This record gives sequence, C-alpha cells and structure tokens, in this order.
Amino acid sequence: MANTLVIEDGTKFTLQPGVVIEFEDGKGLTLDKSFDDGSALIAEGTPDNPIVFTGVTKAPGAWHSLSIRRTSSVQNKIDNVLIEYAGGAGAGGAIEMWVDPVLTVTNTTFKDIGACALYNRYGATNPNLTESNNTTENVSGGYMCSE
Repeated sequence: MANTLVIEDGTKFTLQPGVVIEFEDGKGLTLDKSFDDGSALIAEGTPDNPIVFTGVTKAPGAWHSLSIRRTSSVQNKIDNVLIEYAGGAGAGGAIEMWVDPVLTVTNTTFKDIGACALYNRYGATNPNLTESNNTTENVSGGYMCSE
C-alpha cells in the first residue's frame, strides 16, 4: 500500500513489468520538476505483464491521481499500464498534467475512473503529450479534459 509518493530533485522512479502499486483513499503519485528536471516516472509494462496503479478501495475515484508537473524529461513514459479506481475528490483525471509536462502514454487502460482519463491543467491541450492505443472502460469524465 502506498500513501502519496512524491518524485522530485532528479529522482527516476522506474517500475518493472508486473508491479502493482495500491494507493490508499485520496492519495496518489506526484512527479514534480522542483529544482532538478531529471526527475522521471518510467512505468513500462508488457502486454502480458502490465504495471497496475490501483486503489486499496476498489471503487471509481477511490484514490487521487498520477500528477505529472512541469517536467521536460523525455524519459516520462507510461506504457502497458492499467490505471483503475483513480480520479478521486479534487482530481481532474487519473493522469493530471500540470504546465505542459513531457509525457508519453501508450497502450494504457483506464478503468473505473471517477474523473477523466487524461486531464490538462492550465491549458486546453498539452503540446508535449504523446499518446496512442489507450482504452477506457467506465471513465466518468471522458478520455481527455482540460481546465
């Protein structure tokens, strides 16, 4: 079980295929440039062994989000991942992007989300987002939203 994970100051958080991270209610993960832009979230599963971000409580909106903020690291990648039960109170989406971070999201399933799958704060679109082959199932806010 995880509380809120914060990745900053040049830390690279690399997850191996098959890893399951289970968040407590209202918690999530924050990746923020802070002082060093080398910080990165690298979550690369495989089709047969995806990485899973889930909640302790198995209900839409149980945990908050993966919040990716201000980073320009080209290493930020979410591929062959299942994100379920995110989009809790105050979250715009399962993945929240702040200030146009560089991020690639591919082959990812968003399931039982209490908000949008992808949410861009501070702009209608994120020009630094690369996304393809993602699917949704029971996502209350739609695939892509912005402020």
